[in-house]
Amino acid sequence: MFRFRKGEGDNMMLIIVGATALIVVLGLALLFLWPHETRALKVGNVVVAQAPRDAKIEYVNTGVVKIIEKNYEEYGTVPTFLGESMLSYEAAKDDAMGKVAEYLNAVVNRFSELAKAELANVAQSQNNKGQKVNVDKLVTEVHKMVQQIHAKVRVTGAIDLMHYKSQQKYYVILYYNPSMALKYLQEQQNVIEQLAKEYGAQSRAVFDEVTKTLKEAYKETPLEKGK
Repeated sequence: MFRFRKGEGDNMMLIIVGATALIVVLGLALLFLWPHETRALKVGNVVVAQAPRDAKIEYVNTGVVKIIEKNYEEYGTVPTFLGESMLSYEAAKDDAMGKVAEYLNAVVNRFSELAKAELANVAQSQNNKGQKVNVDKLVTEVHKMVQQIHAKVRVTGAIDLMHYKSQQKYYVILYYNPSMALKYLQEQQNVIEQLAKEYGAQSRAVFDEVTKTLKEAYKETPLEKGK
């Protein structure tokens, strides 16, 4: 009959316990770190997010298919924002709205960076004609206006796009429509043109540059989305 020498049984037990613990730890690590299978979520022909394979889709806004496809064609991307919560879809939507606000702040800041360079070009052409343009003050005033516009359209521009549930967690995808801000900008054309005159720039040229620059700001600002 096989017998352990004194102390060998304890050592063997420690080895078995240690090996078991290691296997459990590795198993848990693989469970949480191993990539879960995902599937593409589409609205029309555009992929708006990736979701876990087991996701149960409970709502899709099919009324914005054409808007999203047009947005993708114009900007090369679709501004979508994923909110999540263990509590409810409403809480998940609040989370997504916070990300929309961060995104719009980034758009406004990016706009100001681009606008200074673009309006400096307009100013140069005016300076060549002997007119002095105060670019810094003009950019500051236009920045304030664009900031106010985005604060106004933060809610109205964010469209509830999709709801799904996975692993007892609620997810909401919001889509932000950039054309809302551009629409409000068009409505402020007279104000912008008046500002341009006030600071010595050609009014129509400034408005055209502001519109073009805002479109560029949407294209070049990184988006938070689960594609």
